[in-house]
Amino acid sequence: MPTNTNFSEFEVKPGTQKDYAVAWEDWLASGELISSVVWTVPTGVTVQGTPEVNSSPVVLDIKDADGVITQRTFPANTVAIAYLLMADTVSQGEVYDVECEMTSDAAPVPRIEKQTVRLKVVSRYRQT
Repeated sequence: MPTNTNFSEFEVKPGTQKDYAVAWEDWLASGELISSVVWTVPTGVTVQGTPEVNSSPVVLDIKDADGVITQRTFPANTVAIAYLLMADTVSQGEVYDVECEMTSDAAPVPRIEKQTVRLKVVSRYRQT
């Protein structure tokens, strides 16, 4: 299950391969959908395959400010998903900002918005 970026910082280890998702439903106007999405990554991070927009409803794990995880279903064409690979050569403590730029299908002028996913390299994950 992809991890939603309602929290913009995630701990990763060198070599991590994982889907990341940006849910845009709360930003989109009623009836508005994602038209296209572009992920921009720094050196040390690679987008594997082709990023996509969900073609059917998708369930994401959402972590709130207190660390409580709940599941939420998002309708089709409201979530951008990319499979990201951290290089094996990244070092503990390094931070990588990955940008997701979404263009909506709003007419007559599509809206464009960006959201950053921050990946912080750790040697091991913290216990929760």
